[in-house]
Amino acid sequence: MILLTTEDFFADSAGRLQLVSAVKTNGILQAYIDDNEAIYIRQLLGVELGNLLIAAIQAGDPIDQRYQNIIDPFSLQIKDASIFIPAGWGIWWGFEWWGWGYDDCTFPQIHESVGLKKMLMAMIFYDYVTDQSTQYSQSGVVTANAETSNVKNMENGFRFGEQRYNAALETAASIQWRCFIDEPDTYPEYEGLGFTAKYSPVL
Repeated sequence: MILLTTEDFFADSAGRLQLVSAVKTNGILQAYIDDNEAIYIRQLLGVELGNLLIAAIQAGDPIDQRYQNIIDPFSLQIKDASIFIPAGWGIWWGFEWWGWGYDDCTFPQIHESVGLKKMLMAMIFYDYVTDQSTQYSQSGVVTANAETSNVKNMENGFRFGEQRYNAALETAASIQWRCFIDEPDTYPEYEGLGFTAKYSPVL
């Protein structure tokens, strides 16, 4: 465990990332957390800084402020700065980008993060919801079934997860901007990679 537990999804008061607790599925959700949480952190920050952050969290000691600044929500405004284009972020003006870059013009920017935990929740929510929308049977891939409710079609299930994942990309970009542009001396180990927005081909 790093930051997330299954209870975070069951107790999400806003309901946007809430999942229903069930004996059959709790272990499956935990497996998604175990498999993907560290991967997303290393993609966000790079292997070295990502592993340092994970080790600091798991040590249980008071966390160094530079790590806490990544974990906690923040809102930072830059009055006059070149446009920052994150690597591989697929929803900047509707285009997909790969590599760091700047636009020629400058204007005020606001960089908002809802916190690393919420970002990870949204991404793992996407992995879980889209995978669980379908099941594999002897006859092939089929839509998941429920005994007490009507299951929406597969396209709606994918879109539901994609909306949560894509909303988290603003936080990912803001954390990367803080490490790479705003405080490079604080995070010299940073070598994060880009995240691309999710748009299912079935839509």
